[in-house]
Amino acid sequence: MHFRITQIEADEISQENGVIEMQKIEIFIKRGGSHEVDHLKIDADTTVAELTQYLDDSEDILFFDEDADDPLDHNHKIGCHGHHARFIHRNRCRHVSVLVNYSGHQVEHSFGPGATLTRIQKWTEKELGICDEDAIELGLQITGSDEKPDPSTHVGSLVNCPDCKIEFDLVPTDRINGDS
Repeated sequence: MHFRITQIEADEISQENGVIEMQKIEIFIKRGGSHEVDHLKIDADTTVAELTQYLDDSEDILFFDEDADDPLDHNHKIGCHGHHARFIHRNRCRHVSVLVNYSGHQVEHSFGPGATLTRIQKWTEKELGICDEDAIELGLQITGSDEKPDPSTHVGSLVNCPDCKIEFDLVPTDRINGDS
């Protein structure tokens, strides 16, 4: 079986002898329970179903655009939103239940596993009425730990199926002397 997906290190097909290469796009795939990122270069018209088959994923794996709450349809063409690099998340969790604690208050919401912690923090700040001046000095920390994941982390990378939930505390960020 022929796949139209190549590892990023593979050489590009040349345009010699009248052969024109299909438009390629780079994708970065993050996954459930892992901080690893797969970096691929694919034909722009590759579908989610073809990507699933290439990655040897089971049928119950879902793919999400970064910061999207709904999974991509299996017939969705990866390059339909343009030919810029894309971050995609693959996970068995359809949604991740997120609970955030701050100053004696709790808010809870379900997000797609590709939701970044930046998006979750902005939602939390809005829900709790935290002003921009205070928000700039806050960050998400996994409850019961001292781990403060990078704001670009996909929430689905922090959970495993079937649990699909996580709890954070919104805490002051570490400040370096001289920062204001």
